[in-house]
Amino acid sequence: MNHPIATLDESAASLVKAKIGLAPGKKTVLIIGGGNGLPRGCRILHSLLEESIDVNLLVVCGDNKRFEQKIRSLSERYPGRAIVFGYVKDIAELIAIADLVIGKAGAGVVFETLFGLIACSGLRISEALALRIADVDLKCGMLTVHQTKFAKSRQVPMHM
Repeated sequence: MNHPIATLDESAASLVKAKIGLAPGKKTVLIIGGGNGLPRGCRILHSLLEESIDVNLLVVCGDNKRFEQKIRSLSERYPGRAIVFGYVKDIAELIAIADLVIGKAGAGVVFETLFGLIACSGLRISEALALRIADVDLKCGMLTVHQTKFAKSRQVPMHM
């Protein structure tokens, strides 16, 4: 990876989104399969494709041609809803433009995403580690952090 933490300024992020062909003004969900695919990756993508949430969907399959074939076949049933990649040389760029990253707990992706989240949101490490999917509101662009310092909960805006 070229970037120790996946961050891009707003104009650079806009250029990357335009280059990929993402719809402006929409939140972006990145699904990372990695070299061995993603357990339940097709089910995750299918659920997101059927949801009424209007988001950009990106799927990175890595070198796993079987996983990529399954994902492409599924996404073809929903034209224009997902962009599928095979191997991506600089994943940091895609992580930087994503509002939500779904993937296996591989060390590189986990740490890149975790440190990027902490740097952009001001969360404490314990708060970031305690986040659950239900704590992410893509429609409102908010994270709900539960039982933080002094047992309080708070909402944190996500930088979009």
